[in-house]
Amino acid sequence: MIHLTCGYLNLAELDPAASIRAAAAGGFAAVGLRITGHRPGDAGPDIVGNRRATDELRKVLDDSGIALANISTYRFVPETTPSDYEPVLEAAAALGAGVMVANCFTPDEGLATENLATVCQLAGRFGIRVGLEFIPVSNVPTLERAAAIMSATRSPAAGLVIDALHLARSGGSPADVAAIDPALILAVQLCDAPLAAPADLYAEMRAGRLYPGEGELPLAALLDAIPAEGVEFEVEVPHLRVQGLSGDERARRAHQATTAFLASLGR
Repeated sequence: MIHLTCGYLNLAELDPAASIRAAAAGGFAAVGLRITGHRPGDAGPDIVGNRRATDELRKVLDDSGIALANISTYRFVPETTPSDYEPVLEAAAALGAGVMVANCFTPDEGLATENLATVCQLAGRFGIRVGLEFIPVSNVPTLERAAAIMSATRSPAAGLVIDALHLARSGGSPADVAAIDPALILAVQLCDAPLAAPADLYAEMRAGRLYPGEGELPLAALLDAIPAEGVEFEVEVPHLRVQGLSGDERARRAHQATTAFLASLGR
């Protein structure tokens, strides 16, 4: 049986505690949270460097009976430095997270690789792995580039987050996933979509994702390409059609639709 994580974007407007409670009410085994803004100094949850807030959030997790699978953090942009991530990793470790999801918006690939290697080294000290998520609108737009960068870090803490939508929109396929080192794959984000890409990829990825089984992405083949153990399966299905619903109801629908789809595949 696949245990599912409720992705951050499903409940993005909720504060972390409310997201945890909604994910638990929806039937999820784990949740992903954003605990910083996109860049240092940006508005975001008051978690990092705030021991009281961290302790309170850990209690919400414990009381809700679900795990914190991953945290989202600062984007890797030219102005961020590896030292920016140390307090984030400390907070993530205190909350029990095993993965820090990273996106790269640094044009200089050499600098990006160097910074990611340093952050992976820091993360390893906290028992956390860094999952680089390739995004077609970022400076690491494909699985091939993400795998090359994380392999170049030569760190056991380095890994990948593979989003089904980003894989399709970047021209990738399940065969490409099967061809990379399976030890790099930390998490897979599940959603569906039409095969034809819209003009605005950013809008689609933020608020146009379908439930698994509603679209045309080769999700069954993707699941077949993923290692049988040690990979987190995260449901990431934000869509404008559900924005007026409560967080509990959005989580419930996402979990119900995904478990039904997986059951149809015998998983």
